[in-house]
Amino acid sequence: MKIQKILLLLIACSMFGTIYMYNSLPDRVPLLRDFNGDVFKTSGKYYVLISSALPLLILAISWIALKIEPRQKNVEHNNAVRQILILLVTILFVGAHWLNIADAMKYPVNVSIIGKIISGILFMVMGNYLPVIRYNYSFGLRNPWTLASERVWTKIHRIGGRLFIIQGLSMIALVFIGNKPWIFILLAVFILQTIFIYIYSLILYRRESVKQEIGVKLK
Repeated sequence: MKIQKILLLLIACSMFGTIYMYNSLPDRVPLLRDFNGDVFKTSGKYYVLISSALPLLILAISWIALKIEPRQKNVEHNNAVRQILILLVTILFVGAHWLNIADAMKYPVNVSIIGKIISGILFMVMGNYLPVIRYNYSFGLRNPWTLASERVWTKIHRIGGRLFIIQGLSMIALVFIGNKPWIFILLAVFILQTIFIYIYSLILYRRESVKQEIGVKLK
């Protein structure tokens, strides 16, 4: 409950701060950026009101998902981890929102570098906690095979945790080695990691199914 109150206070301060700053903003604000952090698409300044409310939407969705989760015992075990991850995601969205405002106001901020560092830290923290997330339907590395088997879930989250940490370290490394061509390599690795998790989940599930069939025949 304490973390939820902190989250609501943080989001409320961000939203009221945005409303306070609204008239001082230029008519156009950054909307989309390339890999170098350069703006290639802008939007009307009303966009900052939407982006300030996004963390509240995420918090509401997570709360609804928790209430309808069928595996409540596992959710209770995961509660501390879930709250930490929601806190980090909220900080990421609120931070990105205010970085965008600072950039729109022409303050000297390097959105690309700060974004990579924050995102990298988020990936590493998520990777650290993934292996301890118990089987549930609300959050984690969910696909048809991890949801179908608790053993597959456990193995995939152990591997996924390591991959997330590697991904986070790689994102931070881009700050020091530059974007090109590494950003494209990193993007390709991220896509391959996602594909690997799906394929390996299927392989583990089929192996487990075969073992169960053999066990039934032996009986």
